Amino acid sequence: MEQAERLRARIAGGEEFATIARIYSADSTSAAAGGSLGWVNQGELPPPLAAAVNDLPFNAISAPIRARGGYHLVEVLERRRGDMNRERAGARARQVIFRRKAEEVFENWHRALRDTAYIEYAATEAN
Repeated sequence: MEQAERLRARIAGGEEFATIARIYSADSTSAAAGGSLGWVNQGELPPPLAAAVNDLPFNAISAPIRARGGYHLVEVLERRRGDMNRERAGARARQVIFRRKAEEVFENWHRALRDTAYIEYAATEAN
């Protein structure tokens, strides 16, 4: 909490959010992107972060938020308005296709593994 407060003060003092995120974020994926999560849809964030995102004005830095993974600082740069159903449907379709492809690859690998396995049964005498 104290470190998050210090980092928030540094950002308020003029340091770039992205620079701070690259150095201090424990999430390597968002750290590499300067803390950017990209576009986030409703329901994709844990409740404490979602509440902060909904209440935060543009370009303001939130107070430290305790959520999964520790303390977080949030900055909202933009909000999208409009119907996101088509985009969500596309994302769901990509997930379904990816899952099916992954299952197919696994089944092929498993079948190849079984085909190359050598199993020897040894009979044992019962006492």
